Amino acid sequence: MIPTRKLVIFYDQHFSTFIWLSFLLYAKSSLRDAGLDVQIYDGFIDSLAEKKRTVIDLERILEKRHYDIVGFAFHNTSNIFNNDEELKHLLMVTKKQSNKIVWFDTSDSCGSCQFQVLPFVDKYLKKQLYKDFSLYQRGVWGNRIFFEYYHNTFGVADDKIGAERQCLLKDEYAYKIGLSWNIGLGDYLSPRFFKIFDSKRFHFLHSFVKPHENRSIDLHFRGSQQGNVVGFQRKLVMNQFKLFSSLKTPNEEIDANHKQYLCELKDSKSVVSPFGWGEICLRDFEAFVYGCILIKPDMSHVDTFPQYYIPYQTYIPMNWDASDLGTIALKVHNEYDDLSSIANKAQQLYKQSLSEQGQRDFAQHIAKEIL
Repeated sequence: MIPTRKLVIFYDQHFSTFIWLSFLLYAKSSLRDAGLDVQIYDGFIDSLAEKKRTVIDLERILEKRHYDIVGFAFHNTSNIFNNDEELKHLLMVTKKQSNKIVWFDTSDSCGSCQFQVLPFVDKYLKKQLYKDFSLYQRGVWGNRIFFEYYHNTFGVADDKIGAERQCLLKDEYAYKIGLSWNIGLGDYLSPRFFKIFDSKRFHFLHSFVKPHENRSIDLHFRGSQQGNVVGFQRKLVMNQFKLFSSLKTPNEEIDANHKQYLCELKDSKSVVSPFGWGEICLRDFEAFVYGCILIKPDMSHVDTFPQYYIPYQTYIPMNWDASDLGTIALKVHNEYDDLSSIANKAQQLYKQSLSEQGQRDFAQHIAKEIL
């Protein structure tokens, strides 16, 4: 019998962080079989409304008893990062009160790392990683390689994003870095989304829709074009949409509520999912659930778990400048019967990752990274 270790996770009280962490509870039995008993610390939460806690509050909780493994999951915007000395002190207190510290990086991209914690933690797990670790050892404009691409190729600039703090990776700490899991395993799309926090029940009640030849929308995209940098690729996509006179696309001049948006997806052959703050987007999984062919900027630089992004098998990669989107869209229009197999395979892979076997695979992956 595998000895059981106990992991207690403290997090930033953001509902989205809790939803991401919730797969640990969904797969709790499989994790226990893999030797890991997980608790998400509820005593730190008073309600759905975020209540700002300080580093001192966390220290007081940690000092009350000894822990086996302590996990932290705090977004870059959390007040825990307001003072480096306070954060260092928190981690030193935690080290005295535990056998191991695991840092869960909750940021949206392969970049925006919190490497300042590396000297004090035992493991640093991130939702998605650059395959090329040398990118973590040099300054990347805007903390994201695709932001740097926009900046270098098109001259896109933003003083605030360009000045974001960057903590570079030192060789001596590289062995601590590993993969956690991406947002595909968060129950963000479930109709029970806003009930999960109270019920603590996780069902992933996705209404999967199979691809079918009677879909009338050739290419779908709806999304905000916020910010000069964050929304830049979305603007490139929308500029390409203006050239698709022979293809049916959503009418951007008419707003769609959420129900109408889902109806459009169910009637769409393909969905374009550009990068935003990060590479992986909830739109990717909407495409999987509703049986659309996912068209997405090339993801070959990304390592993630589960690995949903297999070129021409689960998605069609496009250039980061969206210059080939028109060619791809016409190909989908003309060869949909053949290419719909991409949507089918992606949907089956996503279903499998949520299944009992998927939970076991997840548990083995997490146990290997942490234990």
